[in-house]
Amino acid sequence: MMTLVCSTFGQITSFPVQSSKNDPSSEGFVYALPLSIVKVDIHVTKTEKFKGKYSDFATKLLGIKDIILKDAMNYDISEISISTIAEIDTNHFYFAQIPNKMPDGRSFMLSMTEKGLISGLYTVSKTEDEAHKKTYYDTPFRDLLKPVQIEKVDTIIRRVSIDTLVFEEKVLKRSISEKSNEQQAKEIADLIYNIEDSKYSLLTGYQEVNYSKESMDFMINNLNKLEREYLAYFKGSTITTDEVFTFYYLPKQKSTESFTTLFRFSATEGIAPKSNMNGDPVSISIISLNKYAQVRDFENRRMQSKRKAKGLYYRIPESVQIDLKIGNRVLASENADISQMGILTFLPYYNISNVEFYGNGSIRSIILE
Repeated sequence: MMTLVCSTFGQITSFPVQSSKNDPSSEGFVYALPLSIVKVDIHVTKTEKFKGKYSDFATKLLGIKDIILKDAMNYDISEISISTIAEIDTNHFYFAQIPNKMPDGRSFMLSMTEKGLISGLYTVSKTEDEAHKKTYYDTPFRDLLKPVQIEKVDTIIRRVSIDTLVFEEKVLKRSISEKSNEQQAKEIADLIYNIEDSKYSLLTGYQEVNYSKESMDFMINNLNKLEREYLAYFKGSTITTDEVFTFYYLPKQKSTESFTTLFRFSATEGIAPKSNMNGDPVSISIISLNKYAQVRDFENRRMQSKRKAKGLYYRIPESVQIDLKIGNRVLASENADISQMGILTFLPYYNISNVEFYGNGSIRSIILE
């Protein structure tokens, strides 16, 4: 979102919204600092094994010993992805006061993200302002004739006549006896042997037909597919599916916790809430790398100093190591920057013409005049 404000670029001061120094009648805007939320995507592979209907006859009829003896279900963590996303920190809203006038030929531009986080402050000349407007409003009729295609519907009437037919119904008296499981298993076993014979005939040229390579591959592949389906009645079948579970974790600004249980995992039940006692707890830990320890002490003294005014508040994110563990076993590890665990500081309140911020709230570029 871009907002153009006619005001004087010069001194921009900011205060926490709850500060008594804020003047409700003054011109300005409210902005928030970002905080980082850890996003964890867990990819789980679910393997279901089903016993074959005629597995008891697999060895007798086909000589197969490698079979599934009972139904079973198993879960396995196949992949873990750790990332961070930026959200508004509701504990850090600030009001930025802007000057009342603008130098001739200059405009003040405020750039914000879709989530309402400030991404930049700029001063632009009148020429740049007009070019910006032209980019968005120069062709107001470009979309009015879309789509250019219309649908045409024709009505077709068909007349169908059916001659009068006479049907003769015959009633037959039948008796049915059900086949035993072994008889059914033997019939399927015979089909499997027939498929083997058919493949042998094709491969040895018994039919004396000069099939093309494509035709031969098509027939062999379909015979193999049919054979696998019949063999599943004896060997059993396995179905594998993938599922993705997403968890969000909010790191605290000053946390004394060494780890926090995120969820529980069981090889037989899969992902479960941390309140479920079935399964092993999967914990997340965030360890600060303390890269800016000296800067933190300096900025703390600077924040407490009695200054006339402060410019825009911003953050220097802290570098951390994020670990996901089951017991002492590390499942995944990732380095990231966490905004709220970093350093809170501020810009000068004068002579800044342009400043840009990254999504995590740190400064990307700044121009002093």
